[in-house]
Amino acid sequence: PDVLVFQAASWELNPAIPKKFLDRERARDPEYFRREYGAEFVGTITAYLPAAEVNAAVVTGRTRLEPEDPGLDTENNFSVSLGGGIKYFFREQIGIRLEGRGYTTFLGSSGGLACGSFGCFSYGDTDILWQFEARAGVTLAF
Repeated sequence: PDVLVFQAASWELNPAIPKKFLDRERARDPEYFRREYGAEFVGTITAYLPAAEVNAAVVTGRTRLEPEDPGLDTENNFSVSLGGGIKYFFREQIGIRLEGRGYTTFLGSSGGLACGSFGCFSYGDTDILWQFEARAGVTLAF
C-alpha cells in the first residue's frame, strides 16, 4: 500500500504561532520543546506508567477471572448498548463535544409458554439493569 509520511515542526506547519511563545517554551524545557514543537524523536521519553506496574496488574493467558471471595459469584448476561454524540463549533477552532451512552443488561428472567383449550400464550418476568454515561468537553482545533 502507498504510505505518505510527513514530519515537520509546528512553526513550519503553522506560521501563525507567535515566535515569543515558541521561545518561551524552548527556554522552559528544551527537550520537551524539541519533541512537542520540533517534531523530533528524542531518547528521554518515558512511559506514563512504569512497565513494572503495568505488568503487575496484568494476568496473561487468562480471558476470564473468577472472584476469589466466596461471597461473590459470576454470571454472564446479555447486554445491549447504544450511544451517540455531537460536536458543535462556536468558531472555527473552538467547540464543544457532547456524548452519551446507555447500557441495558438483562439480569435474569423467568417465564414460559402456557397452552390449553383457550390457546397459547407466553408469560415472563425479566430483571433489567439500566446504566447511563455522559461526557462533555471542549474541542480545540489547531
